[in-house]
Amino acid sequence: SRTGAQLGLISYPNEFPVLVRDRYGIGMMLSFVWKEVPFIGVIVLAVLQSLGVDYEDLARSLGANRWQRFRYVILPLVMPGVLSGSILVFAFTFGSYEVPAILGVRFPRTLTVTAVRFFRNPDLNARTEGMAISIIISIIVFFLVLGYMWLSRRAIRQD
Repeated sequence: SRTGAQLGLISYPNEFPVLVRDRYGIGMMLSFVWKEVPFIGVIVLAVLQSLGVDYEDLARSLGANRWQRFRYVILPLVMPGVLSGSILVFAFTFGSYEVPAILGVRFPRTLTVTAVRFFRNPDLNARTEGMAISIIISIIVFFLVLGYMWLSRRAIRQD
């Protein structure tokens, strides 16, 4: 919060908690972006290193400018890695507990925070509700991965 005040983003250091438990979840989104961008970056970097420079040099020799090389050569080759990384990041953030518990609003709670609250309840009957919520989270992520696999196979067939 001191850094935000020194940069002029906020007036006083005690104003920083505005991003904590805010109504729109901006603090949570910023935290997830901060945590997950490196994962996507590592995946994209690995894909780019495996490609080599031959494709870009070939496009340059055919007269493609920088934007055309990116749009028509690099982006289609990198897109499977970006989509795979996006699925991993979505599954992680959808099942994340710590960020919504610390930065999220009290109501409505995310599914993971609700599940953990049921697990921590001294009433053992509440744990079954927590397990049901955990299964719902798993089913949602499972169907998302199935949808991604179906779309990627469809895209491969079209190529």
